[in-house]
Amino acid sequence: DNPIGRFGTGLNYAIATVLRDGGSIVIHSGEECYTFEMETEEFRGEARDFVYLKNRGERISCGFTTALGRDWEPWQAFREFYSNTIDEGGQLAHREAGDASPLAGKTIITIEYRPFDAIFYSLEEHFIGSTEEPLWENDSIAIYQGRSKFVFYKGIRIHELKEPAAFRYNLKGYVSLTEDRTAMYTWEVVDKITKNLPLCDDTDICKEVMDPIHKFERNLKYYEEFTGDPTPEFSGATVSAGSKAPQSAQQVVRASLPEDPSRMSVAKPMTKGNTELGRAVALAVEAGLDKTGVTFVLGIGLPVVGDYDVRKQSVILAESILEDQDAMNRAVFAGIARVNSKHPRSYLIDLLIEKTLQNSSAPDARAA
Repeated sequence: DNPIGRFGTGLNYAIATVLRDGGSIVIHSGEECYTFEMETEEFRGEARDFVYLKNRGERISCGFTTALGRDWEPWQAFREFYSNTIDEGGQLAHREAGDASPLAGKTIITIEYRPFDAIFYSLEEHFIGSTEEPLWENDSIAIYQGRSKFVFYKGIRIHELKEPAAFRYNLKGYVSLTEDRTAMYTWEVVDKITKNLPLCDDTDICKEVMDPIHKFERNLKYYEEFTGDPTPEFSGATVSAGSKAPQSAQQVVRASLPEDPSRMSVAKPMTKGNTELGRAVALAVEAGLDKTGVTFVLGIGLPVVGDYDVRKQSVILAESILEDQDAMNRAVFAGIARVNSKHPRSYLIDLLIEKTLQNSSAPDARAA
């Protein structure tokens, strides 16, 4: 009802690949036995290896040569046999040579091909096993344990990334595939992951994708592709990572802050950070900063990336600095400057110069 492939030509490519490289393929369909073989014949003046299916002495042409899929790698051939097996509700097994026996009502495809041995024992690089449980999933993606350069679809490898990802991502829903079962569009693969990672509510996963060593996730453009609010777990991991978090993730989290935080709880007596805030504001006023109309919000429970953020006329102070007087002083100064100027650093520099000139004892300091 839900096949992995869509084109019906992959098996021909796989057969040609195995035979071309010296392997053998035998199919037992109930009591009947079929073998694929190649015979060299001349075609348009050139020698070609044509593929034939043999059964009880009868030879049937398959209509293709071993040149089909000549750029395929062994894992792609393995993928075709394995995918068809999964589609038919079958099973994969590794057996000693010649150990397959006919079974009534069953189809057994036996392939003797040395590269398949290595693939069988490293299946996790190319496939996600049917018994594996995802760490987290929704309707669009499932996330599995294991750092990988590959992205999967219906458990089958369909795309190779330029940089390894922190996990194995298995895509759901519709994905455009080429005839050889690989992703047609890189952007479609990346887009699905980008739009769904901020919806993850697994704390460990969210923390892991913030680690700078994972270059794939670091380069995801969350801010451009994701719409809506990230989960508290994603926001929390971003805030905890601070400057180490991908900049695009920081932008998404910042965008999720309330547009009008003035409606939220402002500093109150006995509130964590209230004393430090009072001292910082007093210091800012003494320094000559204009706090008229500025509201200060103690961001308890808010996903503030860095020490502070600004919404309209409000300065939201990160929970992590509420009891750190030095950090609070810097955040209040910078926050007021941002509210009052599009270029807060220039604003502060001008203020510093002005205060320095006012306090200077040199008579020609202002002229200088």
